[in-house]
Amino acid sequence: MSAVGNDLRSVLVLAPMPIELAPVAKRLGLARASASEGGSADLRRGRVGGIEVIATLGGIGTAAAAAIARRMIEAHDPDLVVVCGVAGGLGPTVQIGDLVVPETVTDLDTGASYAPTALGDARPAGRLVTSGQLITDRSVLQAHADAGIAAIDMETAAVAAESQAAGKPWIAFRGISDHLRDDLIDEHTIGLMHDDGRPNVAALARYVARRPANVGRLAKMARGTKAATTVATRALQRALEAQAASTLG
Repeated sequence: MSAVGNDLRSVLVLAPMPIELAPVAKRLGLARASASEGGSADLRRGRVGGIEVIATLGGIGTAAAAAIARRMIEAHDPDLVVVCGVAGGLGPTVQIGDLVVPETVTDLDTGASYAPTALGDARPAGRLVTSGQLITDRSVLQAHADAGIAAIDMETAAVAAESQAAGKPWIAFRGISDHLRDDLIDEHTIGLMHDDGRPNVAALARYVARRPANVGRLAKMARGTKAATTVATRALQRALEAQAASTLG
């Protein structure tokens, strides 16, 4: 597996949702970019050692993730592209709060597979699949688990494809926020958020009104998301710090 060289100078971090971007910015000490820097409401900038870090929302789903990755790569020409956020656990070897840094990512819609690079002390292992649509059919998800897939998300393969097309190495840090065995995700889940990943308050109210027990489901999902973003952002921080140290060395 290839590894990032000691000449790494800039990294682009894409976090699909605000709830995933905020921990990245806090953990890495990133500040909101100013208008003079080409900043937007969601763009964050900072440094980890000698490495410049630019982070922004990456969008939900493959179409949004591909478009934003393409635009950000063209605008900032990073040396490395990183996806950081949550994923759904499938395999028996992962639990809620575990970290997955996949060595292979497969796009379920196109069949294409992508291999990341290694960063700092992070060494990719395991398999992740990406779907452009939220999959709620347990039999389909179980089939992927039985095939040795550790986790599933909706963006990584799209970002990998755009990075590869631009000649940029990439890596993903995904924390497990929910697991197939817990049956937390259903056909209503995706509608609980707007397209930009922000909470859809009206949909959340209807979700709870329809079945008050969903309050407990939402609380468990929130705890899982917090655990997942914590483990993913910590791993990203460690990897960047290790990479920065090797660059200085």
